Amino acid sequence: MIPLLLFLLGCAAIYLGALEAAFSALMRLSLRLVAERSNRPGALGDYLDDPLLLFVPVRLLLGLVTGAATALIAQLIGVDGAHKLAFVLISLAGFVLVCELLLPLLIVGRDPERVLEILLPTFSPVAKGLSPITGWIARSVATAKRPPATPITPDEAAEEANLAAKAYIHTAEQEGLIEGEERRLLQSIVDFGDTLVREVMTPRPDIVAIRDDATIGDLRALFQEQEYSRFPVFKDSLDNIAGFVFVKDVFALGPRAQDSSPIQPLVRPASVAPETKRVPELLKQFQRQQTQCAIVVDEYGGTAGLVTIEDLLEEIVGEIRDEYDVESELIVDEGNGRFLFTGKVNVDEVAQRLNVEIE
Repeated sequence: MIPLLLFLLGCAAIYLGALEAAFSALMRLSLRLVAERSNRPGALGDYLDDPLLLFVPVRLLLGLVTGAATALIAQLIGVDGAHKLAFVLISLAGFVLVCELLLPLLIVGRDPERVLEILLPTFSPVAKGLSPITGWIARSVATAKRPPATPITPDEAAEEANLAAKAYIHTAEQEGLIEGEERRLLQSIVDFGDTLVREVMTPRPDIVAIRDDATIGDLRALFQEQEYSRFPVFKDSLDNIAGFVFVKDVFALGPRAQDSSPIQPLVRPASVAPETKRVPELLKQFQRQQTQCAIVVDEYGGTAGLVTIEDLLEEIVGEIRDEYDVESELIVDEGNGRFLFTGKVNVDEVAQRLNVEIE
């Protein structure tokens, strides 16, 4: 009778150990995907929100199984004498090692999702029956682990969310849920929140602008040369931006647009953004002001660059090219150890190309 009871306890230990191993083997993101694919997505919901609701009853039952196995082994072998007591302890250690650790890991193997989908529905009624006890234990543990309440600033909350998102992306890539390009896109979305305007703007030396005393004929000539749809308008210098002029406004004039006419009536107010502004905040500014470009100013109020909504989108999806964009090499090898670098090239790229260290 005792061997039969030990066999049943061993089966129970393997069952509970496999359930715990399968749940532990799957990261949180995979568990969420399993729940979405399952016919009963609610079965995992509570355990995803609070894993203690699963681990506490499993460990509680494993403790009862181990205790019962200890009593049966002691009754079968006896504990009178040091040798028998040592044999009982060795037998108990073997029971725990084989039934609660090794066999569950072998069963879970390479497909913990399948094991979890099979075992969890049969265990849920047991977990619900033990919920009064396990709930009290879980609340006690949570209370003991809870740190003193401290106010969290919006920046700290954003940083925590950013770290959590990066952890999810890393986990998803490790588990093969996303591939290289998908990971790059998701990582770009996460990094989007930390990017400053000065990192995405067109720098001041590359701005193509037009003087405020120019004529419509000058604007047409500049448009034919540069093929941009809008140009900043400045007075005296780029540090004194009067606004933007849009080529579509010239077309809207039709025959009334004389080449000798001034462009001042077409100048629209310019939106301004500091170079230390974060990209998501600028995007909200664009939406609020219903504009698509802004002049970027430095700490002294001077013009540092120009930023458009296309620059913001390129931070997520990569460079966007249209039929007017001409691709040019940032680094040109002229031979004989001579290289030609444009002012836009990153210092790290220069160091990598020349195989040198630049501090």
